[in-house]
Amino acid sequence: MTIVQIPYFVSDAEGGQRIKITGRQFAWTVDPPRVRVGEVIADVRSVDVAHGVGVYDPDGVMIKQVNVTPGVSQPMRFEAKKPGTYKLRCMEFCGIDHHKMANELEVTR
Repeated sequence: MTIVQIPYFVSDAEGGQRIKITGRQFAWTVDPPRVRVGEVIADVRSVDVAHGVGVYDPDGVMIKQVNVTPGVSQPMRFEAKKPGTYKLRCMEFCGIDHHKMANELEVTR
């Protein structure tokens, strides 16, 4: 039996893999949490207050950053050039536990 495709990788006609990143005090959710090496197109949203998401490659270098406000969808494109764990951090002070607002995106070959 062959598994056709588990819903971890979603690509669109533009060739990028689509993900959703949602910010809320004090966490990021990433759906799906795993992509392949290549272009990533993220739909970034906030459900409560203004947030800014920074994406860091496996070497700890910020490769993209975007700010979002509640109720507004902000597109963000970036190139995941190598496999590994990409970290997401909040870049805008959003409350007392702002420093805990982080998540990860796994990039595979």
